This record gives sequence, C-alpha cells and structure tokens, in this order.
Amino acid sequence: MKSSILLRRQFLLGVACLPMTLAANAAEKPRPHDHGIGGTGQSIVGGDDHGIGGTGIVGTIQGFGSIIVNGRRIPYARNVPVFIDGRRVDPNEMRVGHVVRVLLGGQNAQAIHITSEVVGPVSAINKRQMTVLAQRIDLSEAQPLPRLKPGQVVAVFGIRKPDGTIVASRVEKRNRFASPILRGVAERKNGQVRIAGLPIGRPSRHLIGRRVVVGFSVIGGQWRPERVNAEEVVPGLTAGSVNVETFIERNGSGLRAGLGINVGEGGADASPDNGRAFINVPISGGVFEPHSRGPGRPDGPPRFDPDRPGRPPPGQPGTWRSTPGRAGGPPPQGAPSQMGDPPGPPPGPPPD
Repeated sequence: MKSSILLRRQFLLGVACLPMTLAANAAEKPRPHDHGIGGTGQSIVGGDDHGIGGTGIVGTIQGFGSIIVNGRRIPYARNVPVFIDGRRVDPNEMRVGHVVRVLLGGQNAQAIHITSEVVGPVSAINKRQMTVLAQRIDLSEAQPLPRLKPGQVVAVFGIRKPDGTIVASRVEKRNRFASPILRGVAERKNGQVRIAGLPIGRPSRHLIGRRVVVGFSVIGGQWRPERVNAEEVVPGLTAGSVNVETFIERNGSGLRAGLGINVGEGGADASPDNGRAFINVPISGGVFEPHSRGPGRPDGPPRFDPDRPGRPPPGQPGTWRSTPGRAGGPPPQGAPSQMGDPPGPPPGPPPD
C-alpha cells in the first residue's frame, strides 16, 4: 500500500515539474540571433541570400564557441574543411586574429579558408610597424606579437586600408623554405603595376584595380613575382553577397574601401572620419567588380569603430637595406623608393 502511494506521489511530482522542464529546454535552444549580428536578431543564411551577409563572410576571427567573425557567430561542424593559404589543416589550428573567408550553407560554415595578406621575410621592423615584401604593416593591433628580426620569414594576417597599409591582426613565423605570397589591389603607379610598394610585373589589363594573388618563383637566384591571378573572394562561391571587413575613407562625395572598390554614400553621414567597416558586397564570377559605385553598403550600426586606426602611424621605418646572401637580398639597382618604402622587389634569394 505504501509503495503504491509513493509511486502515485512521484508521478504527480513529475507531472508538476514537466512544464518547468519544457521551459528550461526551450530556453537552452539557440535563438535565431545567436547566429547573427549581436543585438539585431538577424540570422546569417546562405544560398538563397535571405540573411545579412548572404552567402559568404570575409573578416577577422574575434572569438570562438563556433567562430565569431564580423560580430557574428558562425557554427561549424568538427569535420568542416579548413585551409591555411590553401593547405588543409585541422580546425583546431584556427586562432583569434586569423583572417578567414567563410563559405556559408544555411546557417553553418561549409568551408573556412584562412588567408594571409603577405608571406615573406621581414626587411624592417620597429615597435609600431614593419615591412614585408615592400608592404607597410601596422602592428598596433597584432597580439600576441612574436619576437621578430630582419630576415625572419613571417605570415601576416590583416585588413588593408585604402592607402595599402596592412593593419595586422596576427603575425606568425614561417620557416625559411616558405614561398612568398602576396595579396592586394593591383594598381598602376609610375608606369609600373604594383601592390603597395612592390612591382608585380605586367598582369592582364583586366586585373588592374582588382584584388589579386601573386605567386613567386626563383628567377636568377631570387624570388620574383611570376603568377598574378584574380583573388577569389570566398573560394567556391561564384555569385552572391559577401559581408566583408574593410577600412573606408572618403573619396570625394563617396567612400573608398581597401578592397579596391567604391562604396555608395549610404551611411556616410555616420562616418565623419576614416575607419573600419563591415559592408555587404555582391560578387560575380567569384570576384568584386572594381570602381563600380554603390555595390556595397555599410552593414548595421556601428558602421565604423573610432578606436581603430584610421591612418598610418607616425614614425615610418627608414629605407630598407640588406646585404647579399641574407634573406631579403639586395634591391635591384635603380629601383624607386617612396616615403621610406623598401625599393624594388625585395623577396630575396630562396633558401639553399
């Protein structure tokens, strides 16, 4: 008898607790805004482009618990393909400060490509900036920063300003056998096609003004730019909308992004000064369309971060110098030098 009374009491207690249990389980389920922009309730949805950012995201990893990029939490499976400069790696190798290109499928990452902006030997360095392959690199945000010295080969992850400066978010050492890599906007200056301070040869005319990737080969005992290709915004994505982290500055009545494109005036009233922004940009054929007005729009408040650097810091390093036989190599004679930037193509001799 006592047993039946006890069972009845347990049953009634369980029924009484059921609503609280269901409520607790409901509270534990992720809400839509957990996959979107903090505070907006808008989710990231790929494929059919119903969400903010559409089908891809390009930006800096800000945190984990999923990955947080451009202020958004992006879930990914344990077996998601992850690459660093084209090399397949374990997802555990992702770090805060890596710049990623995320291909979205639904709300989840289908592939994550980590890309450095430049890989090469350090030719000049101080506490605030350094130079690699004639690229001026702002180190004010690169934490933690390894101990570096001229000649050390590094991979620099960061976002470019419209003037070509790379604001580094992470710097990693590479071994001396690492082949140089360079990404950036190809521009014609002084009769040469360059990415910032580095001449890159004579690429196809349609690449001028676009983001490109430069591959290097050994020519005459020196690393020299050889292959120049249009950069895929997000590998595997040929058309859609991509949310991109960039720096923006005023360009007449509009805005100029560090991507090599102009951005429409929408949102310019919120940007009295230069700064970092996150914009949605349509792509076609896998690339941005350069010099087209209004392809991007600033993406949600806050559009600009006044605490981020807006211009190159003072105290640029002096003219780059090197000696034969040292990583970096001697600059070719007659190569131009501007504002202390290293002259000529300085990747230098490959390792023995």
